[in-house]
Formats: sequence, C-alpha cells, structure tokens
Amino acid sequence: MAGGPEEEVPKVYDVLAGVRVIEVSLWGFVPSAATTLADWGADVVKVVHPETGDPMQTAVVGGVPPVDDGTSFMWELANRGKRSVGIDLSDPRGRGLLDVLLDGADVFLTSLLPDARERLRIDVDDICGVNPTIVYARGSAKGPAGPEHRSGGYDALDYWGRSGLGYTVAEATGDFLPQPGPAMGDLSAGVMLAGGIAAALVRRARTGIGAVVDSSLLAAGIWANAPSVVASELTGIRGIPARRDGVNPVYRAYRTADDRHLFFSAMNADSAWEEFCGRLGRPDLVADARFGSHADRVAHSTELADVLQEILGSRPLADWRVRFDGMRMPWTALQSSDEVHADRQAVANGYLPSSRVSSGREMRTVATPLQFDGEPLGVTRAPTHAEHTDEVLGEVGLTMEELLELKIAGVIT
Repeated sequence: MAGGPEEEVPKVYDVLAGVRVIEVSLWGFVPSAATTLADWGADVVKVVHPETGDPMQTAVVGGVPPVDDGTSFMWELANRGKRSVGIDLSDPRGRGLLDVLLDGADVFLTSLLPDARERLRIDVDDICGVNPTIVYARGSAKGPAGPEHRSGGYDALDYWGRSGLGYTVAEATGDFLPQPGPAMGDLSAGVMLAGGIAAALVRRARTGIGAVVDSSLLAAGIWANAPSVVASELTGIRGIPARRDGVNPVYRAYRTADDRHLFFSAMNADSAWEEFCGRLGRPDLVADARFGSHADRVAHSTELADVLQEILGSRPLADWRVRFDGMRMPWTALQSSDEVHADRQAVANGYLPSSRVSSGREMRTVATPLQFDGEPLGVTRAPTHAEHTDEVLGEVGLTMEELLELKIAGVIT
C-alpha cells in the first residue's frame, strides 16, 4: 500500500462487514454517503480519474484551504475509511476493469449526472447488466425525474434555497442569509442516502432482489423543512414563521455580558420556574403576580423578557454555565464550532473521533450520527489519490505485468 504512515487501525463498526461498495462520485454529498457506509464496516472502493481525481481533495471549502501539509478537512470528512483506485472509465480498458470490480460488489454509488453516466456506460442498465442483484444508488441535486433531472446543483441552492429553509430564516432575520456552513446539506443528504442503501441491502439479503436507490439535495432540504411545508398547505400560510423573539419568554435567546448567547427552550416552565429564578439570583420573581404561571408569563412576555435580558446580560457566559449546570429548565449556550471539541457530552459519547492522516498529523473528525451496540466509532483516514490501485486490482486477479502495462497506457495510476 502506497501513501500514508504506518498506523494502528481502529475498530470500525462491523454491521456492514463483507459488503463491497464501488463509488464513482465527486465533491461532498454522495462521497459522504459512501463514508457513512465505510464507517459501518463496508469495504468502499472509490474510483477516481487517474489524473484529475476528486476535486474535493484540494478544494478551498468555506474559504478554508488545505493546511500546509496538504491535509484537507473536507476531504478527510467525506472520504475517510475508503480505498482509492485510479481508473480512466472513458477508456474501454478502464471500463472493463470496472466490470471486474462490479462482479463481486454489493453496491454501486454515483453522483455523476445522467449525461456523464450514459457516456461512461455506468447508468442503471449498464451496471445491473453486469451485476443484476446490485444495489444501484445515485445522489442528485434535484431528483431522478422532472424537467431538471439532468441538471447539477449544490446544497446552498437546492437544500437551502429551494427547499424553503433559507426563506424561513430570511423572514426571521429580515434579510437573506446563506446556508450557515459548507456541506451542511451534503452531509445531511449523504447519511439519508446511506440509510436507504442499508435498507435495500436488507431486502436483497431476504429476497435476492437488488434496488435502485435515489436521494437528492432537494429532497433532503424539503424533509428538513417538512413541518413548515406541510403546515403551509394545510393552513394557507407561507410557512411556519421563525421568530427571533417568541411570545414565550423562556423559549428564546438572551445575550450575556460578554456578547454570547444563552437559549432557553421551555414550552411550559411552571415546574422549573422557582428553581430557575433561584439560579438567576432573583427568587423575588417567583412571587411576582405577572409571572406566576405559564399563561401569566406569556401575557407579560415583553416585560419578563426585558427583566431576563437585564439579569442575563449582567454576567458573562462562563458564570451562567456554572449557575445553570444541572438545571431542570432546558437550556444551552450557543457554542462556537471550536468549543464543540471540549463539549463534555460530545467527548463522552465519542462524537469527535480522530485518526492519523496521510501527512502524519493526528486529526479530529466528526462521527456519523449513529452508534451500534453502545460503542463509539473508530475511524481511519481518507486515502491519497489512487493510493490503492495496485492493491485492489491485484485482489481481482491482475498481475504486476498487466498493471504496469495499463499504467504506461494511462488507463490506471
């Protein structure tokens, strides 16, 4: 195996052990679905072009370029645990190698658009003609049908903009806000697609029948926005309004003395009100007739919100973290991304596993949001470009002489 350092391979989940996945995809959405399958124990072989590879490996994502040693946070996040093979699928000899790989595969996964799939002969009929029981999975921007099904897209457009999510936020803030972070829709849609693939594998194990599994960024965005979409048709509203300042004064955010935010989420705080007032240092509020019950607090929402803002704005976030620790009323601090690394729940549950990447550095990543048998996920690094070509093609019977000949011809790398 060429590339990265010698390392101890951590234990990954084994629920998909023995499942072979062939991936032909780029960027974030579908590769993250394949990474989810790898996290669950599948052997994922990522087929990339011998020269161009996957542009995600060197892309500047969210304005953050790869670090000095070449490590890309998004490449590692969306491609960990895979093996990489460089094959030119536009060359008949390369396309023939894909057929060899498909012969023992359980899943074929792609993000390529219909025109590219047809040109490379990797559309449904092509792949299922080689392996009739395979689970064929494709991720798209806008879905497999309709007048725009041949068009590409991005999560910022289709997941965030087209689904209604961005509109809801814009209505609350009074201005358009872009998707809050890079690949938010990609990663959400990816784990959904992986779940569909797993379900199809269960059916295949029971019946021997393969499946075509589809998911899209648009579908994932509409699902995330489903309450508002359903309510809008039922009631005639444009969507459930996202309120910056709600009518319930203990279901909203308040600014602290150091310009941070605390968010409270108490639908009805009657049972926790006395304790809350004590932790605020204002037990006198319990006896205030304006705030004695949930109905009273809603009726005097503006007054109570002003009182709470004055109190909460008098101390920094760190003080309130200590005061509110273990409080019955649901609350959280609005954490920055770097603070998540020290979050005691995230750490205790193994949500931030690490691996030694190809540069040799230890890098923390984020686990897929499921666990099996109460065990935290262990992860392995993402591959370097075409790192496992010899290894994978050797496993399916190619000799060193054949590999060398194909390399000289530019068919593989």
